[in-house]
Amino acid sequence: MHCNICGNQRNPGKRPGFYLICRPCYNRKYRLENADKIKEYRLKTVARKIEIDKLYRENNKAKRRANKAKRKAQKLRATPKWANQVKISIIYEAARKLEQAFGVQYQVDHIIPLVSPFVSGLHCEANLRIVTREVNCAKSNLYWPDMQENLTLKDFEIAE
Repeated sequence: MHCNICGNQRNPGKRPGFYLICRPCYNRKYRLENADKIKEYRLKTVARKIEIDKLYRENNKAKRRANKAKRKAQKLRATPKWANQVKISIIYEAARKLEQAFGVQYQVDHIIPLVSPFVSGLHCEANLRIVTREVNCAKSNLYWPDMQENLTLKDFEIAE
């Protein structure tokens, strides 16, 4: 079966002949026809998320302080004596200036994560880079450059 819009081969699914267009074409058509509806939903969702986050921050101050303290301690333990604190400060300041200039949230990312089930990096200028918040959050602490493909926690289990 072929899509009536793009002509690509499509999966007929459980009801052959019922679906005349493929999923990507259907999605594209839906987005074009319902652009206002989608935009309104996204705005409501963002506003709701902001409210939820604000409530969480207000109701969990102690928990947030504890997490901040833990993160600060981890950073201190991961900072070698030879780390150049001036350069580290310059990197953090550059991230702040980029955020102000472009209105996009920038964060300082540890290329090799400080805390990870696989590896632990250092808090030094060579392990820092400025990225957008989205890139940093997507990376989490489960990826670093030259990481072996398909690595899992089972690879690090100690045989008894």
